[in-house]
Amino acid sequence: MERLLNINRPEGFPLCAETLGVLNRNAEMLASWLKWLPLKNRQAVLFRDKDYLVVCQGMQNRIVKVGAISAQDFSRCKVTFTSENGSVTDSSGNVTTDVWTMETAIIVDEISTALQWDILNFESVFETRLWSDCLDAFVSGLSGSAISDGSLISLLALYGQDNILRDNGCRTQIRLELEYSIRAKLSSVLVIPFPAVCPDGVRLDADLEDMATSEHYPVRACVQDGALHVDIGRCLRDENIFTPSRPDQWIQCHGIIRINKEVLL
Repeated sequence: MERLLNINRPEGFPLCAETLGVLNRNAEMLASWLKWLPLKNRQAVLFRDKDYLVVCQGMQNRIVKVGAISAQDFSRCKVTFTSENGSVTDSSGNVTTDVWTMETAIIVDEISTALQWDILNFESVFETRLWSDCLDAFVSGLSGSAISDGSLISLLALYGQDNILRDNGCRTQIRLELEYSIRAKLSSVLVIPFPAVCPDGVRLDADLEDMATSEHYPVRACVQDGALHVDIGRCLRDENIFTPSRPDQWIQCHGIIRINKEVLL
């Protein structure tokens, strides 16, 4: 964007239409960004310092100055507006009217649900942490995967193009499809290094698809000690997929593990 240079120059800064245009375009840049917030009618975002609001009326967003806040409870309040045009008087006493305008919002109590506004705080709308992509690290760690009872892994790789693994210090988003081929027993738990931030013991939404039959089965999966644990053996038992004649008997399993979960940290 344009910016003014050396505004404290000793000879004074030239105020003219061009320099005022730079200031105006910078203000319009902020307004242009905030107008795309996906707000609904009678929703408003209160800035942290409580000096400004982004309000939505008639499916249009605009920025207004905050005046008085008399509402006791933001869950039962409304926003009203006042507008005032300003004039300028020069050194010769000449008055130029309607040079600028100021719209002010007043937040007051409101009992009627039909008139109430939804006031959102800044943190609930703006994610202040940047996402860290952990998918490459996850793929690199697949070669370090193992099965808890020593069974054999012959294939473990990402499947499809829509995989996501990332965190931002507040949330971790997981959408994974893994093709696998293993010799599994009823005691087999697949353990995969997991580089994203996730509390121990978090259960994940997961299922297995059998590549031979296209059947889907729920499977227990969780993150523990920096690894993703997928209890394939328990799935074989609970879903009556495999009934061994002896404890050490195994079955060749070929399928897809699908996990889709967002974890709040």
